[in-house]
Amino acid sequence: MKSFRFLSTLLALAASIRADAGVNPNDAPDDVIELTSDNFGTVVTPAPLILVEFMAPWCGHCKALMPEYKNAATILKKHGIPLAKADCTEQSDLCAQHEVQGYPTLKIFSKGVASEYKGPRKVDGIVSYMQKRAQPVVAVITSENHTEFSQSDNVVVIAYLDHSDHDSLATFTSFAESKRDDYVFGVCYDHSSISEVSSLSKGSLVVWKKFDEGRSDFHGEKFSEENISQFVNSNSVPLLDELTPSNFALYSQIGLPLAYTFIEANNPKRESLIKSLQPAAKENKGH
Repeated sequence: MKSFRFLSTLLALAASIRADAGVNPNDAPDDVIELTSDNFGTVVTPAPLILVEFMAPWCGHCKALMPEYKNAATILKKHGIPLAKADCTEQSDLCAQHEVQGYPTLKIFSKGVASEYKGPRKVDGIVSYMQKRAQPVVAVITSENHTEFSQSDNVVVIAYLDHSDHDSLATFTSFAESKRDDYVFGVCYDHSSISEVSSLSKGSLVVWKKFDEGRSDFHGEKFSEENISQFVNSNSVPLLDELTPSNFALYSQIGLPLAYTFIEANNPKRESLIKSLQPAAKENKGH
């Protein structure tokens, strides 16, 4: 039998689409700002960060996005990140001005400058994506906020550097710029008093994650974009994962071979299959 070398094994579960039990997303409070040609300049232009949906009421994809977008707006409002929408059937001039070609079109605006929204379209993904955008590309981490920051997202990448190591910081920042939509990045210049990393030498990197072993350490090599990229890609996804709309883009862009297994969500052999795949996943991780 031909063996597969792979970064991570994805378990794609064929499951029926279902709403969360007991929750009707259409009943969520509507914290989405309604945009018109009259208020666009006063709402969007001064905003440090705002997500805008250009939509049409008759559009099926817009209807599917609506509850996710509304719930994300409610969550992000608490963090000072507004979400807005423009009805292109009523604001045709506004949508034409922003070169809207189809519905829904999502754009991020920062001080009036637009960029394409490339994130997920489920509530958790929208929230995570916009929170990443609200942060500096590389945040400076101290002993006071290290624990909170390292647990702030599903994957957090922190470099532990000397203040004078400008080359490593530049390399790390360049990589962070290219992956800011996928991960949260930080740099710590004094980790001697942080118990969980006090033994690390300067020039180390840790991928903190809310799955598998919880962290992966990189040390002993000079930083290059190539070795940072390879290490982060290899350690930023679970050994075994369920393929969903929220993580599909990440897996499709990760740049390493993947092995797929297809099984129904209610198959009684599901758990035993997952368990049987673990040894092969561990053995071939990163290859």
